[in-house]
Amino acid sequence: MFLTTKASKSMDNRKVFIGISLDEKTKKFIRQKIQAINNFPANFIDSENYHLTLKYLGFVPDQEIHQICQKLKKKLSQAGAFDVSFSEFGWGPNNSNPRMIWLEGEKSR
Repeated sequence: MFLTTKASKSMDNRKVFIGISLDEKTKKFIRQKIQAINNFPANFIDSENYHLTLKYLGFVPDQEIHQICQKLKKKLSQAGAFDVSFSEFGWGPNNSNPRMIWLEGEKSR
């Protein structure tokens, strides 16, 4: 599990996501799917950066990030493993201007 940030224009806030790194088998699956859609008008990140975003926190003040990390570590120490199954690709914000591609997960039972 990781917390990733991207500086915003104001430099006092960061765009924050909570995510999970993917195993090599899943990364290989995604690479194969991307190769199958080689005409897709997008640039793809390197597979070492593939991840599962669990929660987008939005823009967070820099001074709150440490506290978020501490709370996340505490919660994660109580969490167990879980499985994720992917069903299909999605992209957006629309078909004519795709800027993001994602795998849609199957709903849990």
